[in-house]
Amino acid sequence: MIRDKKVIKGNAVFSSFPEETYSDISMEYTSSTTAVGPQRIVLSKRVNSEGKLPLIVFIGGIGCYSPGYSILIQAEVKFSYSISSADPGLYVPGLKAGMGDNAGLSTPCEALRFMEESNSYVASIRALKNRADVDSNAVFIIGHSMGGVFAPLVSQQTKVKGIIAYGTIGSNFIEYLWLKPGEPSLKP
Repeated sequence: MIRDKKVIKGNAVFSSFPEETYSDISMEYTSSTTAVGPQRIVLSKRVNSEGKLPLIVFIGGIGCYSPGYSILIQAEVKFSYSISSADPGLYVPGLKAGMGDNAGLSTPCEALRFMEESNSYVASIRALKNRADVDSNAVFIIGHSMGGVFAPLVSQQTKVKGIIAYGTIGSNFIEYLWLKPGEPSLKP
C-alpha cells in the first residue's frame, strides 16, 4: 500500500462480516447459482417454524447495496425483522447479484444489464422453491422502487402467488428521472 508517497508493508487478518442474530428469528446464509455467478441469499424465519413455509422475497431498488446487512440499510432491515417475526414463513431480504460475500465471484452489480439482473432474481427464486422447507405455491415478491418493475417480469418466468409493489414507477424511466411530482407527462 502507498500512503503519503511511501510504500507501507505489513500483514493483516480480516474478520468476516458480522452475521445478524436474534432470539426469535433464525438466519441462514446461503447462495444460488445464476448466469452472472453466485448470488447471496439470506433467509430468515421465526424460530420453531416447521414444514413447508411460504416464501417472501424482497427485491430492492436501483443501486448496488445488500439489504441483508443490518448496518447498511436500517429501514429495510427493520422491515425484514417485522415480517420475519410476524409471519411463520421464510423471508429473503434482497437478492443483489455481485454484492456481499459474492462480490468478485460474479458480475459486479454496477456492470449488470437490466435483464441480467432480472434473470438473476428468477434463478434465485427457482432455487429457493426447490428447498424442502419452501411451499413453492406460496411465493410472494415485495418490490420496492425498481424492484416493483422487476417483480412482474420475474413472475412471468417463475410462478408466484402475489406481488406487492411500492415506491415504484408508473411511467417510462426517462420521464421518471426528469419529471417533478405534479408535472404533466412528456407525451403530447
